[in-house]
Amino acid sequence: MFKHISTYFVGKIIPALFSVFIILFGYRIFGEEAYGLYALLFSTVVVVHDLSVGWIKQATLRYLSSYEKDNEPIHQIVKFGWISSILTTIIIYIVGTGYFKLDVVGLLWVIAFAVIYNVYQIRQTINQAQFKSRTFAWMETGYAILSAGIILIMAYLFKHKGYEVFFIAFFIGLSMMLLIRYLVQSTKSRTNNSASTDESLIKKMMSFGGMLTIWMFLAQLFNIADRYLIVHFLGLSEVGNYSAVYDLLF
Repeated sequence: MFKHISTYFVGKIIPALFSVFIILFGYRIFGEEAYGLYALLFSTVVVVHDLSVGWIKQATLRYLSSYEKDNEPIHQIVKFGWISSILTTIIIYIVGTGYFKLDVVGLLWVIAFAVIYNVYQIRQTINQAQFKSRTFAWMETGYAILSAGIILIMAYLFKHKGYEVFFIAFFIGLSMMLLIRYLVQSTKSRTNNSASTDESLIKKMMSFGGMLTIWMFLAQLFNIADRYLIVHFLGLSEVGNYSAVYDLLF
């Protein structure tokens, strides 16, 4: 157990350090307003994420451990995550166009990030359920390093300092980690045959996780309500100031 705990710790502490760098760099270089818009959009994506697939993650932690040597349930869970991301796309589109008035390119990047974020988080939950702490750690670390590097390149090399830079970097970082994970798993699974499928898995997951959906959604919604109040009364610049301090502390 200590081995898994220490590995998870490394997989969290290194990304946390890079997250601090992204916060400080983003706030300093991109400015208060751009960082504020990014922070508000990112928080919104997290809320929609919990509404769309958060319950899938909880149900996966509950049931997947009993399918340790069976890859088919994993394929079902990931596929269900992609399907549930349709709801994510619809909500982000409505909020992005109706409330934030985002341009088409920026909106597409936010949607792309939101969808891939769903799949990535489900994959990481599967790693946790199967006690694959090393895989969890290198994916988190690789994502953090790659995202920070892309933000630096776009800011200094391409002189691009809009809010969408964050979502472009995160999308590429997540996609690369998922691609590498897929290639590694494909190599290891060439000689392995999937065991029989439990056709009731998704039904059990929906029964267990579905009850958590409203609670998780409301909890996250209340968690970001302060930022929406700030932007409504004070503007994006103040959201940027508040979010930078809040994200550093919490």
